Amino acid sequence: MKKSNGFARYCALCAVGATGLLAATAVAASDYDKYVGDIAPESRGLHPTGLQFAVYEKKIDGRFVPRKVLNFKSRAVPMKCTDGKTIYSDDGFGENVSFFRHPASTVAIRKRRFSSSEQEGSTTSTISGQVPKKGPATGTVRLYGDYDWIGLPPTSCDSGDVAWTANSSG
Repeated sequence: MKKSNGFARYCALCAVGATGLLAATAVAASDYDKYVGDIAPESRGLHPTGLQFAVYEKKIDGRFVPRKVLNFKSRAVPMKCTDGKTIYSDDGFGENVSFFRHPASTVAIRKRRFSSSEQEGSTTSTISGQVPKKGPATGTVRLYGDYDWIGLPPTSCDSGDVAWTANSSG
């Protein structure tokens, strides 16, 4: 009589578990819709701009209803400062402008509308928008705060309400 190989049985169970996990991930991924867009042309500055976020949708009575906005990010939203300069939003306010992740990682959607105002460090981020049944999502983003750079006098910067539009990418 041949002895059972415990390691082989363990590997077979791992393979079955991994297959089930991949199937569950594929089902869960269908509940999210990615949006990609840009800020209004009249608000654009010197750097490439853009925004992206995901919308979690829950199936209710056979149809998908948007419930949450996740990971809202914008790039190069121009902020005018009291010292006359213009800076562009990103995680470091550097020369290479990257995406700025708004502090609220999850924002509830009610009646297809959402809004959030959060502060992280010296920057306050306000986002609002709507996700219609058809067509692009639209809204506004506003960034403002007081900044004190080494060797320079403190200054206040504000983007004002900047309009944006984003289309579903899938």
